[in-house]
Amino acid sequence: MYRIKGQLVYSPSDLIRFMESPFSSWMDRYNLEFPGQLTPDEDTAEAKLIQETGNRHEKQFLDDLRTKGRDIAEIDSHGPDPEAQTKAAMAAGREIIYQACLALPPFRGYADFLSRVESVPGSRATYEVWDTKLARKAKPYYIVQLCCYAEMLEHLQGSRPRTLRVVLGNNEIPSFKTEDFFYYYQQLKQAFLQLMHGFDPANPPMPEPRADHGRWQSHADAKLVALDNLVQVAGITTGQIKKLNNAGITTVCQLAALNEAKVPKLSGPILQRLVEQAQLQVQTRELRARAGPDTTVPPRRPCPLQATTARLLAGGQTGKSLNRCACIRGSQALVNLMDEL
Repeated sequence: MYRIKGQLVYSPSDLIRFMESPFSSWMDRYNLEFPGQLTPDEDTAEAKLIQETGNRHEKQFLDDLRTKGRDIAEIDSHGPDPEAQTKAAMAAGREIIYQACLALPPFRGYADFLSRVESVPGSRATYEVWDTKLARKAKPYYIVQLCCYAEMLEHLQGSRPRTLRVVLGNNEIPSFKTEDFFYYYQQLKQAFLQLMHGFDPANPPMPEPRADHGRWQSHADAKLVALDNLVQVAGITTGQIKKLNNAGITTVCQLAALNEAKVPKLSGPILQRLVEQAQLQVQTRELRARAGPDTTVPPRRPCPLQATTARLLAGGQTGKSLNRCACIRGSQALVNLMDEL
């Protein structure tokens, strides 16, 4: 996102970022409004390699089209008026338009390729959008991105393209019916614009624990740590987090403090394992806080005796030979003793 003469302009990529992480979209907007206050994460070497490989794939496809003798109009994205160049190429009925500049405020972007659709002789040429991607299978966000370009293209040519196409890394070109995805895209776009229109610099959305927050990942992680979010519990799943949240348990400390509680739709053994893991992590934090910054404290690990006792209790195998309270006290005493050795 950026501003032109004071007006916000969004790209289809901004919409995809929102699809993956509303928190990341909010951070992009904050960074635009208050430049220099936040530092985004640097691209990893892997991310840079993927981007470079993707660019080569796009260029290779363009070269293949040229080799086949296709009629190609290449738009100068850095020229004085790429939108006018795109309109002129469409009016001339060029077969392929590379880096077509499309706009329907507040969105604007450059489609990899516009491909002319066979039409009735004498009628005006119409186009559909093709996008190059490295993956070997199409992903949902590819289609959402194409829907955004299709809507901008519809604004130019007066009709919505019926088909969307993705040029995959294995050079397969699967097609998708625009109408099958367009209304979901509209709902997503509306939600994105609502976030932008109601932007409040003092009220960021909660980062989704398992989401890809892109260049704001470290900021999302720091916020989740500050909130003591359950995602920090080793081995916990998204479904388990939701069940715990529904039961009013939203932090690691709350989970560690559970005592013989029950959580709807979460089995006793699984809950016991999560509680024990949360307790170990809370204990590790406390030890590290007491030890100081120059001392290395290894993470606490579960005691086999404690885990075995928990499984017996969870499985109802206490019987006459195993008194529940005595078992818990005895197990904890042995664990404490082992800690002192």
